[in-house]
Amino acid sequence: MTSTRRVDAADKRRAAALVTHYLDSDSEAAEAIVTEANESDRTTELLVAVVALMAQTLTELRSPVGVRVVRSHLLNLAAAEEQPDPQGRCPCQG
Repeated sequence: MTSTRRVDAADKRRAAALVTHYLDSDSEAAEAIVTEANESDRTTELLVAVVALMAQTLTELRSPVGVRVVRSHLLNLAAAEEQPDPQGRCPCQG
């Protein structure tokens, strides 16, 4: 089954907001974005917009600075594996 529906500006806004709320560890706001997309019958488009946003971000991370940022992040994750945060926080969320 193919769909003729396309990602629109509202889907891109929701995707950016969802990722931002995730990075801020604001699950209530992230849930509100998903609810808005669901109520608008745009959940699939939200998912596609998030994947597109991540693909764009990954492209931008291919620079020397981006590689250093990713490498630093991976080292933080590896260190967290050795010494987990007592409150269960993931270092990927700041």
